[in-house]
Amino acid sequence: MTTEQFIKLAKEKVKDYTYQEVLCKDESYSDHFSTFVVWQVKVLQNYKALLATSINGDQHYYEATYNGDKNQLYLDVYNKEDNKNFGVKKHDDQKYTVQVIKNIPDSFLNIGRYNSAMLFGTAAEKIGWRTHFTQAELDRLKQRDDIAIDWSKAIIEPVEDD
Repeated sequence: MTTEQFIKLAKEKVKDYTYQEVLCKDESYSDHFSTFVVWQVKVLQNYKALLATSINGDQHYYEATYNGDKNQLYLDVYNKEDNKNFGVKKHDDQKYTVQVIKNIPDSFLNIGRYNSAMLFGTAAEKIGWRTHFTQAELDRLKQRDDIAIDWSKAIIEPVEDD
């Protein structure tokens, strides 16, 4: 079976299922609709595709699987029950502080926002000064010749809320 044949067969089976199980049970749906592939993959002689229909309000999701060894097509039908949104902080966005002297509260690296001036102070960011750095920024700071910090002894900790 070719990819095109699999997709055609999968769409056909989704359409048949929709006519038999969705449209006949709910008169509000139109019988003029299309099916489309959301995602598809082929591994060896097997295929898998995720499909949906263009029917407004149809909450079904279809998973078609072709077993090339058995020459069989399986159709799993899922009904969307809920959609939750969870904010995820990007790994690259994590910020860190650099404490240069252990147990001294005002020994955090502060770098000027508008110039390259450096001083040690509190971990809190203040107008004109940065104390929270991404990993990429820390890597660049470690390469600077004008910063005489023993980075192996510096205390680098993640900032909880930036």
